[in-house]
Amino acid sequence: MDHLFTVDGRTATPISRTGLAAEGLLERQHLQEWVIAHPQVLGESVLVITAEYDRWADTDGVPPATGWTCSGWMRQGASSWSS
Repeated sequence: MDHLFTVDGRTATPISRTGLAAEGLLERQHLQEWVIAHPQVLGESVLVITAEYDRWADTDGVPPATGWTCSGWMRQGASSWSS
């Protein structure tokens, strides 16, 4: 279970569960850009290498229908994720 709070000084107030759409936010334009601007939310062991990368092809040379949203490097090795 996740718990979210609004913090003002020394006061933390629980807030209701919500979603991106309910808040008028979009994944790419808002959440992705915020994570890229604040990569520390991914943890100290993750380094964001690129975002919106679409310049690669499959082993048969065919480009993908969509690019990767983000690509990162972890201490344990390479890691990529898309949304």
